[in-house]
Amino acid sequence: MFEITDEFLQQAGFDALPAEQMERLRKIAAGRMESEFKERIAGAISEKQSEEIERLIDGDESLALSVATRTNAQFRESKEFLAIQQLGRQNNTTDDKIIQQFALFSWFKEKNINVERIIRESAIKVMNDLGSTLSQVNEMADSDGL
Repeated sequence: MFEITDEFLQQAGFDALPAEQMERLRKIAAGRMESEFKERIAGAISEKQSEEIERLIDGDESLALSVATRTNAQFRESKEFLAIQQLGRQNNTTDDKIIQQFALFSWFKEKNINVERIIRESAIKVMNDLGSTLSQVNEMADSDGL
C-alpha cells in the first residue's frame, strides 16, 4: 500500500547502504508504515468501519468500486479521481488500484478522518524508529571496535 522512496530512507540515515540492503530496508519500512497506519486508523474508527477499511486496504475491488460510487456517483469525472488517475498512470498503476486509492481517500473523507495527517504522523514515527535503529547499530559497532 505504501511506497517507500529513496528520499525517505535517506532522511532516516540509510543513504550509504548497498542497493540490495536498501531494497530489504524499503520492504521493512513499507510493512512498518502499513502497520503504523492501520493501528492509528483502528484507534479512530468503530469495529464495523475497521472491517470495511481493512477490506479496502487489502484490495477488495468490488468494495472499492462500491465506495467510490457511494461517495460520488460520477466519481470518474471528479477532480479528485482525475488527479489520482494522473498520478497513478505516471507510476504505471492499474485502473483497479487507482479506483482503490480513490475509494480509500473518499472513505476517509466521508468519515471526517484526516488521512493526510495520519500518514504524515505514521511516516515520521517509522522514520524515527529506523533512525533510532541505525543509531543503536552504530553504537554497537563503535563499542565493538568495528
